[in-house]
Amino acid sequence: MSQELKNALKNFTAGRHRIERFEFDFKGKKLVGINDSKATNPHSVVAACKTFAPPHKKLHIILGGLDKDMDFTPLASLSDYLKKVIVYGRCGSAVGKGFAGKNDVFDAGNDFSRCSKS
Repeated sequence: MSQELKNALKNFTAGRHRIERFEFDFKGKKLVGINDSKATNPHSVVAACKTFAPPHKKLHIILGGLDKDMDFTPLASLSDYLKKVIVYGRCGSAVGKGFAGKNDVFDAGNDFSRCSKS
Protein backbone atom coordinates (compact mmCIF):
# COMPACT_ATOMS: atom_id res chain seq x y z
CA MET A 1 0.00 0.00 0.00
CA SER A 2 1.36 3.40 -0.91
CA GLN A 3 2.21 5.93 1.78
CA GLU A 4 -0.27 8.34 0.21
CA LEU A 5 -3.10 5.83 0.62
CA LYS A 6 -2.03 5.03 4.19
CA ASN A 7 -2.10 8.73 5.08
CA ALA A 8 -5.50 9.19 3.47
CA LEU A 9 -6.96 6.27 5.45
CA LYS A 10 -5.34 7.41 8.69
CA ASN A 11 -6.63 10.96 8.37
CA PHE A 12 -10.09 10.23 6.92
CA THR A 13 -13.06 11.80 8.68
CA ALA A 14 -16.65 11.27 7.68
CA GLY A 15 -18.91 14.24 7.04
CA ARG A 16 -21.29 15.73 9.58
CA HIS A 17 -24.07 13.42 10.77
CA ARG A 18 -22.27 10.38 9.37
CA ILE A 19 -21.16 8.30 12.33
CA GLU A 20 -20.02 11.51 14.00
CA ARG A 21 -18.66 11.00 17.54
CA PHE A 22 -19.48 13.49 20.28
CA GLU A 23 -19.04 13.54 24.06
CA PHE A 24 -21.38 14.90 26.68
CA ASP A 25 -21.98 14.85 30.43
CA PHE A 26 -25.16 13.29 31.79
CA LYS A 27 -25.76 13.32 35.53
CA GLY A 28 -22.03 13.57 36.19
CA LYS A 29 -21.06 10.79 33.79
CA LYS A 30 -19.05 11.35 30.65
CA LEU A 31 -20.85 9.64 27.78
CA VAL A 32 -20.02 9.16 24.13
CA GLY A 33 -22.64 9.61 21.47
CA ILE A 34 -22.70 8.83 17.79
CA ASN A 35 -24.70 11.03 15.44
CA ASP A 36 -25.61 8.95 12.40
CA SER A 37 -28.66 10.92 11.39
CA LYS A 38 -27.76 10.36 7.75
CA ALA A 39 -28.74 6.72 8.31
CA THR A 40 -32.21 7.26 6.90
CA ASN A 41 -33.36 3.68 6.43
CA PRO A 42 -33.54 0.63 8.71
CA HIS A 43 -30.75 -1.27 6.98
CA SER A 44 -28.23 1.55 7.45
CA VAL A 45 -29.23 1.87 11.13
CA VAL A 46 -28.66 -1.86 11.66
CA ALA A 47 -25.26 -1.69 9.96
CA ALA A 48 -24.17 1.32 12.02
CA CYS A 49 -25.21 -0.22 15.36
CA LYS A 50 -23.48 -3.50 14.60
CA THR A 51 -20.32 -1.55 13.76
CA PHE A 52 -20.04 -0.11 17.26
CA ALA A 53 -20.70 -2.94 19.63
CA PRO A 54 -21.19 -6.66 19.92
CA PRO A 55 -24.58 -7.67 21.31
CA HIS A 56 -24.61 -6.64 24.95
CA LYS A 57 -27.57 -4.26 25.47
CA LYS A 58 -25.47 -1.16 26.08
CA LEU A 59 -26.53 1.20 23.31
CA HIS A 60 -29.22 3.85 23.69
CA ILE A 61 -30.66 4.84 20.33
CA ILE A 62 -32.95 7.60 19.10
CA LEU A 63 -34.98 6.70 16.03
CA GLY A 64 -37.80 8.35 14.18
CA GLY A 65 -38.72 11.22 11.99
CA LEU A 66 -40.96 11.32 8.97
CA ASP A 67 -42.95 8.28 7.94
CA LYS A 68 -41.83 7.24 4.47
CA ASP A 69 -43.79 3.96 4.52
CA MET A 70 -40.64 1.96 5.23
CA ASP A 71 -40.52 -1.55 6.62
CA PHE A 72 -39.05 -1.25 10.12
CA THR A 73 -38.92 -4.98 10.87
CA PRO A 74 -35.13 -5.18 10.17
CA LEU A 75 -34.63 -3.01 13.28
CA ALA A 76 -35.83 -5.88 15.49
CA SER A 77 -32.49 -7.62 14.82
CA LEU A 78 -30.89 -4.93 17.01
CA SER A 79 -32.74 -5.85 20.21
CA ASP A 80 -29.66 -7.57 21.70
CA TYR A 81 -27.52 -4.47 21.02
CA LEU A 82 -29.83 -1.96 22.67
CA LYS A 83 -30.57 -1.04 26.24
CA LYS A 84 -33.02 1.77 25.51
CA VAL A 85 -34.88 2.89 22.42
CA ILE A 86 -36.22 6.42 22.17
CA VAL A 87 -38.61 7.03 19.30
CA TYR A 88 -40.07 10.28 18.03
CA GLY A 89 -41.90 11.89 15.15
CA ARG A 90 -44.51 10.60 12.75
CA CYS A 91 -43.04 7.11 12.49
CA GLY A 92 -41.99 6.83 16.14
CA SER A 93 -44.76 4.51 17.26
CA ALA A 94 -44.30 2.28 14.19
CA VAL A 95 -40.58 2.01 14.91
CA GLY A 96 -41.21 1.34 18.61
CA LYS A 97 -43.56 -1.57 17.88
CA GLY A 98 -40.64 -3.56 16.50
CA PHE A 99 -38.96 -3.47 19.91
CA ALA A 100 -42.03 -4.10 22.07
CA GLY A 101 -41.31 -6.73 24.70
CA LYS A 102 -37.63 -6.82 23.76
CA ASN A 103 -36.31 -3.40 24.77
CA ASP A 104 -37.26 -0.45 26.94
CA VAL A 105 -38.99 1.91 24.50
CA PHE A 106 -39.82 5.54 25.24
CA ASP A 107 -41.98 7.49 22.79
CA ALA A 108 -40.90 11.14 22.94
CA GLY A 109 -43.53 12.20 20.45
CA ASN A 110 -42.15 15.47 19.13
CA ASP A 111 -40.98 16.77 22.51
CA PHE A 112 -37.48 15.71 23.59
CA SER A 113 -37.75 17.59 26.87
CA ARG A 114 -39.87 14.66 28.08
CA CYS A 115 -36.94 12.24 27.60
CA SER A 116 -35.31 13.25 30.87
CA LYS A 117 -38.41 12.23 32.81
CA SER A 118 -38.31 8.54 31.93
